[in-house]
Amino acid sequence: MSKYTYLSLLLLVAIFASSFDLFEGPNEDVAAANLKFRQQEYEDAIKSYDENIKNLGSKPELHYNKGCALYKAGQYEEAMNEFLKVLTGAEDKLKGRDYYNMGNALLQQGKLREAIDSYKRSLRAAPGDRDAIYNLELAQHMLKQAEEKQKNQQKQDQQNQDKENQDQQNQDQQQDQQQDQENKDQQQDQQQNKDQQQKDQQEQNKDQQGQDDQQKKEQQQGQQDQQQQQQQQQPQAGQEQQAQQMQAVPEEKSETEKKLDQLQEEEKSFQLFRFMEQEGGQPEGGQDW
Repeated sequence: MSKYTYLSLLLLVAIFASSFDLFEGPNEDVAAANLKFRQQEYEDAIKSYDENIKNLGSKPELHYNKGCALYKAGQYEEAMNEFLKVLTGAEDKLKGRDYYNMGNALLQQGKLREAIDSYKRSLRAAPGDRDAIYNLELAQHMLKQAEEKQKNQQKQDQQNQDKENQDQQNQDQQQDQQQDQENKDQQQDQQQNKDQQQKDQQEQNKDQQGQDDQQKKEQQQGQQDQQQQQQQQQPQAGQEQQAQQMQAVPEEKSETEKKLDQLQEEEKSFQLFRFMEQEGGQPEGGQDW
């Protein structure tokens, strides 16, 4: 039901509700209050009805009149309170009109189920009341429309909720996929870093091995050079030692060499003698040749 249709229905209710049958009575004060009501001076009418109730007592007819004035003033809850007071001690005809007005007050407040119940009570008290029958059908139609609207709204809400759940699920799935991809990329980066570290370590080990091999080779070459130098120095040392030994140990002379040496000694002695003779003296103990 559209907004304008709903307002039109409420307007129809207001028309029917405006045909109140006020309790007249012989009291002039009651008649004066009813006059204010018909002149649409509802606030003044309400005050006058309060004076009537105070002076004449709590009569169902006076509460009914006050309830009608409150309804016309738009004070629907306060009107309901007065209509409820009417039910105690009222005749069926008055109860029928009272339930009818209660239904209208409830309908104005949007309480459709309670309004329907009041219209049914009105018809039980006053069967065949055309206003009550019409407003009952109207309230039932409004309730049906409201239920369909509520049902459609619930369906729409459920669809919206399902869509939100689906969107959330898709979002969660995308986040999970994104997280999985990030984890995969992170693992891949870690593996690449690990492989690079292993490769760098291998290169470092290779360089270190090459340096060790070179150092070892140099050490071996140094040892070989040292051995060769020692080997070269050993023959020279042997020759020098042999020469020293040969100098230290005189060679054994042959007989001829011995005789030659003796002759040389004799020659040296003769020369010495000749030298001394020329000097004018003879060697001590020498002979005169």
